[in-house]
Amino acid sequence: CQALRRRSRPVSFALPSAVRAGDTTTAMVDDMAAAGLRYIAFAPESGSPAVRRRMGKSVDEKHLLGLVRHCHQRAIACQACFVVGFPGEDDSDRAATAALARRLLQAGVDDLSFFIMAPVPGSRCAAENELESSTPPPPEGLNWSPRWRDDFPGLARWRQWRYLEWGLSMGLGGPRRLVDFLASLSSGRYRTKGAMACGWLLRRALRSSTQGRQ
Repeated sequence: CQALRRRSRPVSFALPSAVRAGDTTTAMVDDMAAAGLRYIAFAPESGSPAVRRRMGKSVDEKHLLGLVRHCHQRAIACQACFVVGFPGEDDSDRAATAALARRLLQAGVDDLSFFIMAPVPGSRCAAENELESSTPPPPEGLNWSPRWRDDFPGLARWRQWRYLEWGLSMGLGGPRRLVDFLASLSSGRYRTKGAMACGWLLRRALRSSTQGRQ
């Protein structure tokens, strides 16, 4: 960050693949903001301490919320990423994840991503066959929407509700937030990955509508 600040030409950069909140401080955020940081992602993965223990993931929620508030104050766009459908997860665990997502939205998070777990070959979950499925995962099924999972429909519906909550928070987060979001959709210059995904879906819908009329 010090080297970037010494450059005669200013730069801007993003950290979209998630950094460890436990290894990040508000002072580091300040240094990165001064160097040109415009977007940062954190990955609490789950709002359930029990699921995080099974993941081997340690998260200090109070510290994470403080980082998000600090990023919001510094006008740095911020994302939180979650994985649902981890082996052993139940409805109460997902309710805890939804509750943490809401607290993050209230703290100022701009973007939410919810991925449905698919075990990578060679991982412990894959080796122990911890996900019950009547259909073995095809190679192309190793993505964030694993339709081969027997419980995929329920997980997909749960995810859709979370994205609806995120969309409502954008509308209720004040006129400036909504105007910025709509402006990014119309211009194609996206501030967040969520806005970029919405823009892609909108363009796809418009193309389908145009092709249907033709």
